Amino acid sequence: MSYDDTDQVIFPAGAATQTSAAEAAQGEWDAVVVGGGMAGCIIAEQLGQAGYKVVILEAGPGKDMDLAEYESYLSRFYGAVVKDNQSPYPFNPNARMPRSTDTMPVNPGTPRDDFYLVQEGKYCTDTTFTRVLGGTSMHWEGKALRMLPEDFDLRTKYGQGLNWPLSYDDLEPYYRKAEAELGVAAEVEDQAYLGMHFPKGLATR
Repeated sequence: MSYDDTDQVIFPAGAATQTSAAEAAQGEWDAVVVGGGMAGCIIAEQLGQAGYKVVILEAGPGKDMDLAEYESYLSRFYGAVVKDNQSPYPFNPNARMPRSTDTMPVNPGTPRDDFYLVQEGKYCTDTTFTRVLGGTSMHWEGKALRMLPEDFDLRTKYGQGLNWPLSYDDLEPYYRKAEAELGVAAEVEDQAYLGMHFPKGLATR
């Protein structure tokens, strides 16, 4: 896909209206959502559509940004000596974010407690979170994976862990709603071999 001068990316004014701390403290809210990431924003939007007065508490920056400001993230990433999920974003001493170098295996029984991301066991994963408005959607790499049906019955099927109190079928309609909000596209038939199933008549996307 190519772009020219006629292409426009529009960020509507007021899309991210920031409320001052003083105003938020004095206001009365029907719901307070902690974190303006993917889940928090979807929940806040649905509550707002239902007529509730909602405020989102976001530790990272949360103001309106134009295209040039978003592109500054790219410039910062390309200029960073060490590139990881957090390289595009300015350092915020009041809301630190774990870096890839902060993740390391620790001995069982001695978890690290000196930072936000604590992992215990033989293996560690570079699964970091981002404290900016939009959360992990700002570096999610375009992957939106469903759990497999068998994941909900690990104790019954494999004698490991615990069974979930709900099933894949219970969550399936909510998976679809979340995928619609995120703009997920996939070949439905290609996922059948994993055991995932979709309602009959659902168009392949």
